[in-house]
Amino acid sequence: MNKQQKEILRKEKLKKELEYLKKQRDDDIKTGNTVYEAKEDTLKQNKKYHWPLFYGLKAQRNFSGYKLHVLNKLPKYYYTENNDKKKVFDRPVIFTPNHVRKKDIEMLLEAIKKHVILLSGDFENLHDTFSGSLLEKNGIIYFDMDDPYNNDDLKRDKKYLEELEEYIKITNDPILIEEYENELKKYNKKIENIINDRKNVKEVERQVLNTGNDVMKFFEASWDLFPNLLVCNGYYSLVQTAVDTNALVIPVIYEQPVDFDMNDKNIYIKFGKPIDYLEKYGIDDNVKTKIKLTHEEKKEGIQEL
Repeated sequence: MNKQQKEILRKEKLKKELEYLKKQRDDDIKTGNTVYEAKEDTLKQNKKYHWPLFYGLKAQRNFSGYKLHVLNKLPKYYYTENNDKKKVFDRPVIFTPNHVRKKDIEMLLEAIKKHVILLSGDFENLHDTFSGSLLEKNGIIYFDMDDPYNNDDLKRDKKYLEELEEYIKITNDPILIEEYENELKKYNKKIENIINDRKNVKEVERQVLNTGNDVMKFFEASWDLFPNLLVCNGYYSLVQTAVDTNALVIPVIYEQPVDFDMNDKNIYIKFGKPIDYLEKYGIDDNVKTKIKLTHEEKKEGIQEL
């Protein structure tokens, strides 16, 4: 078996494993259960592995020659609009770094130091790797961020249905009508069986944050590889999630200036001031009913981030 064939088999295996994870999570959410990643026993186990992971990542960085420069301390306090001083970690926290380099996960976790659950859309490159295995012990939630409806199989089926519709309009042929109805049933069944993992992201995030645990989320949802764009817009749902879970948001800046010198192994990380979206939108954190933000409010919240 050559290298190309091995890679094809590896990807097929990973695809099946990710589908299994998605199905388990989807079933839990549909039945109103806690997903595996947010269960108390799972999170306790994750925390046990945190410090071994931290020192392991630090040793790995030192061995590889990278130098981590954390430009300021992780904030422990924040001030309300009334200038009241409050502890940051009395509430769950969403760390929201920008996403620009392959090594950013390890470096960010070392800089944060605290135990956080990582949200990742990169199952293919992390799972079944050494660093990925360590991260999974610490706590990582993989999401499939691809559009499940944008696949060649469904596109072919839809095109065939459209062609049948056109022929039926012209001929009104009962055989074609029967064929169309049978194919439409098959198509709708495929749609029903599709697991849209993207729609489950918010619920999983809420479940983890409602346990009081912190998460790290690359809010841009992809690498920012545009030379003239500081950050991508990201998903506005982050703001709603913070409001729903009484979470603070801490922006984190990551920079590795490899564009100037490919041998430069200096990495710079800086923490921003915590953002309290509940205070921003005048929401009492004791309110038990869910507050639905408008699209403009969520957009404004992301722009502030």
